[in-house]
Amino acid sequence: MRDLTGLEIVSQKAKIVDGEMTEFRVIVDVTFILGLVLATAYYIMAEQSMQEGGYRR
Repeated sequence: MRDLTGLEIVSQKAKIVDGEMTEFRVIVDVTFILGLVLATAYYIMAEQSMQEGGYRR
């Protein structure tokens, strides 16, 4: 994305099964410039299942 002006981590969640993390989710509020209008978008930035290849950065 271009013209980002800010972001805020809204929440982070992880699911633990049998002592191991199986899912990880981060919800981020992203603010960016859309033309001449400042817009705010609400995104789920990362949601990965550990069973589908594991957590990657």
